[in-house]
Amino acid sequence: MKLIASGWQYKVYDLENGRVRKVKASGLFQYIKILSHLPFQFIEAYKEQQRVNRMERQANDYIRTILHLEISRALGNPVFISQSDYEQDKVRVLYEVCKDASFEQQKEIIKSYIHLIHTTWNYGFADCIFNFTLNNGTNDRGDLLQLDFGEITTEKDDVEEMIRNQRWLQSFSYTTLVSNELKDYYSTTMSEELTFAKLNESWRSKLK
Repeated sequence: MKLIASGWQYKVYDLENGRVRKVKASGLFQYIKILSHLPFQFIEAYKEQQRVNRMERQANDYIRTILHLEISRALGNPVFISQSDYEQDKVRVLYEVCKDASFEQQKEIIKSYIHLIHTTWNYGFADCIFNFTLNNGTNDRGDLLQLDFGEITTEKDDVEEMIRNQRWLQSFSYTTLVSNELKDYYSTTMSEELTFAKLNESWRSKLK
């Protein structure tokens, strides 16, 4: 088992069988990482840590309830091995995929990402950070998968707020797109496809 990635929430280990294991980082490690972005704001950093972990627990609990459904494939066929740790299909993160992609290929990636968002809406959850280049990846078949469960919500009201504020324009993934032309395409297409009408049509439609 080889360590291949490390974030402030999880360490990722390659199981060398086409799968990875995600192991939750310690509470102290998380707190120090958050505090580095909120220097000397000790109480605020603690509150943020509690908020994020609470959100992650809720998301993981919800994901467990729908793993027997088709959506499991779009989540990398996860298998939980503890309350927080899980195994998942190994992918190439979109940040790396986009480095080698042409403009037209990146447009197709954005289209696939929007399709994935609509698919998750069908099952009653949604990405709420929109860091698509970091929290999504492609498998060996080229399928786009959701990797990170710690930044999703199961509340429709949250999604409505994100649509109202166009939350996707505040994400790291948007601000680091390589060209203004691609940013314009992303902004326009997301606004056209992530609408209240589409949300109302899609939300939990596969669970009825």
